[in-house]
Amino acid sequence: MIMWCDHGGRIRYANRCLAENSQYQARELLQLKFSDLMADSRELWESLQVQMLMLKRQPTNQTLRTELQAQRRQILQSHLRRQDGRSIPVEITLSLIEYCGEVYLCISARDITERKQAEYELRQHRDHLQDLVDERTAEIRTVLDASPLAIALSVQDHIRLVNPAFMALFGHETAPLGVATSALCGSETRYQQLRQLITQQLELGNTYRGELQLQRSDGSDFWALLFARAIGPSHPERGTILLIEDITAQRLAAQAIR
Repeated sequence: MIMWCDHGGRIRYANRCLAENSQYQARELLQLKFSDLMADSRELWESLQVQMLMLKRQPTNQTLRTELQAQRRQILQSHLRRQDGRSIPVEITLSLIEYCGEVYLCISARDITERKQAEYELRQHRDHLQDLVDERTAEIRTVLDASPLAIALSVQDHIRLVNPAFMALFGHETAPLGVATSALCGSETRYQQLRQLITQQLELGNTYRGELQLQRSDGSDFWALLFARAIGPSHPERGTILLIEDITAQRLAAQAIR
């Protein structure tokens, strides 16, 4: 769909495709203005009109002509008003042109009804998936909150998720998200040794299990039973789930028995 408008906004030329889509006769279109066909176009037209008048008053200024033509060549989305009162979503390309000493605004419009419908269906599908994700996330959060074991998700050696039992065990008042996982060991050297042992098992698709000393936020050490399992063994970037149980009492009891 193509139409030309003069500096007053009146349509001076319209092709057959525009007549068919707008349901106006060709002679009727030449009695209309740009704002009669394009919805929400008043502010846009006022801006374009200023540029057209500037170009018309200074036709010999080649620099100004080039700048204005470059500025006004743009692609926007609007709605074409039809004669029956309905509207069609369109993508319009605007550009300033000169013809026989006059400045015109050339509007090329393309019907994007199918694209808009596809975008709507995609948004509906995405919203539905998000609802499913939110529902599943809430279920997982309920399980994590109810677990007596300390649970954490470590991604790229940083804590990304913890449950209340983890915060209670390590003495955190707020979730230590973003904290380096090595803080659990209290020593970078100790953590690297542990990380190497865990990685060896995870690469084989196994679950790591081991007893070791960890450190609370106040600096005190305690004995823990640690389980580590990769979310995706072939995709280590997804992270590792850590399950931690305080076994200090059991260790002390075993020592006393010995």
